[in-house]
Amino acid sequence: MGGKRKRQNSLCNIHGSYSDADNSSARRTDSNAVVPLAENFQTHLRPNVPAYRPTNAVAEQRRLPHLPPISNTDLRQAVFTHQGALKAEDAKHEDSYERLEILGDAYIEVIASRIIFERFKDLSAGRLSQVREFLVKNETLARFSRDYGLHRKIKLPPDLAQEIHNSSSKVTTKILGDVFEAYVAGVIQSSPETGFSIAETWLGQLWEARLLEFDAETESTKSYKQDLMRKVGGKKVKVSYEESKPPNQVRDRPGQLEYHVEVYLNGWGWNHRLLGSGTGRSKQDAGHRAASMALKNKELMDEIEAVKAEKYQVSSLSRDSK
Repeated sequence: MGGKRKRQNSLCNIHGSYSDADNSSARRTDSNAVVPLAENFQTHLRPNVPAYRPTNAVAEQRRLPHLPPISNTDLRQAVFTHQGALKAEDAKHEDSYERLEILGDAYIEVIASRIIFERFKDLSAGRLSQVREFLVKNETLARFSRDYGLHRKIKLPPDLAQEIHNSSSKVTTKILGDVFEAYVAGVIQSSPETGFSIAETWLGQLWEARLLEFDAETESTKSYKQDLMRKVGGKKVKVSYEESKPPNQVRDRPGQLEYHVEVYLNGWGWNHRLLGSGTGRSKQDAGHRAASMALKNKELMDEIEAVKAEKYQVSSLSRDSK
């Protein structure tokens, strides 16, 4: 894509700073005067394309991971150009972020899948899909774009130029999500040998805070069923988890189902006694929530433990009498 159209090479580095090689680079003018690129890049940008200022300073301030560079000038410029902002007579698809965001979307989904597959080994396929959906959805990516200040760098048509500052706008969310996807594609495409690894490390760091929440959620829910079994279990006592009704479609979340599970006790003189119910994004999740609800019912737990203790006492006396 970069070789199809010649652009000015003086667009500033994506960091808003220059590498050692960039700092030593120079451009010879018609008058044979040597002008350092870093001193004169502003005057050689395409019209209305804003220079990329130091987003990594913002990243450090907000404790974001370092923003990786896009080393290819053509890719870097395309990432921040909306198709509608190009002049009709010479507009090409490779000059905007439209094609790049399709590629970036695929890269981000693969990277998210790789990370959660290795990290959450006990989660079901359905739950993994839900975690991934949260990581890659437009709202998440749009927030990253804003956090890095990418929204200030986009060249937009006049009708969208003001809209981009409305953070609650669905149009803005879509644009910022697309630009972030395009940026990821730019990072990978501009460094064929190392780009994917760089992007994967960067995205992993960006997602880490949310992944830690899922870690905690996984660990806490994992113990609910075990805790309940320790609380009410015993010899020939069975705790069962059953769907109370068919899963239903979650409103405003196409393709996402909600499951309903109830937990029952069979033993200690009870037959199919309801202990609790739960709703979740998978059967497993709903079952954990049902167990959690049962454990929180102190009156019920005390009643079962009292009966359990009485049964044990009767059993013990029976053995002693023999």
